Amino acid sequence: MSAPHTYSADWYAQRAKEIYADYRSSYQRRFNWLRPVLFGPDLKRDLQRDTTALLAIRQAHGTWNPARDVKLEQLITLLRSLPEQKVLIFTQFADTVAYLVEQLRRAGITGVEAATGQSANPTELAHRFSPQSNEVTTPALLANPIRVLVATDVLSEARTCKIARTSSTTIGSGQSSA
Repeated sequence: MSAPHTYSADWYAQRAKEIYADYRSSYQRRFNWLRPVLFGPDLKRDLQRDTTALLAIRQAHGTWNPARDVKLEQLITLLRSLPEQKVLIFTQFADTVAYLVEQLRRAGITGVEAATGQSANPTELAHRFSPQSNEVTTPALLANPIRVLVATDVLSEARTCKIARTSSTTIGSGQSSA
């Protein structure tokens, strides 16, 4: 595992310049750009205050440590208790999908994949996760099954992920239903 990143104000400023350069060149046509007159001194001052406050919060709490993530540990325990079950996990953010997939794989959970808006083929992932309900007969897909699929709402767009038994658990609340 690599050393934790410091994420200093200078790092964020440099990263913002790089992203802005990409937006102005490669992605310029994707945006409706605001008039420069809207970017006055008050906005700059307010954004600087917000940045300072966010950096202070990050400094006070340090680098995120997955070993102290209680909900992640509960999820890993749940998945280990259901070794033969398919599990579909929905989350709002693609960054959370990436985090969960990485941590589940590190914990030795096998058959874990991610489905987000950036996935090359979310339909194929749904087919590998739920081949029976999707009537999959392609040997390549059947030979590479997914046991745990962590997804954003990209799978809600007319893809079938039906499985024989469904279970809903709210991690951390102690409540579950089957």
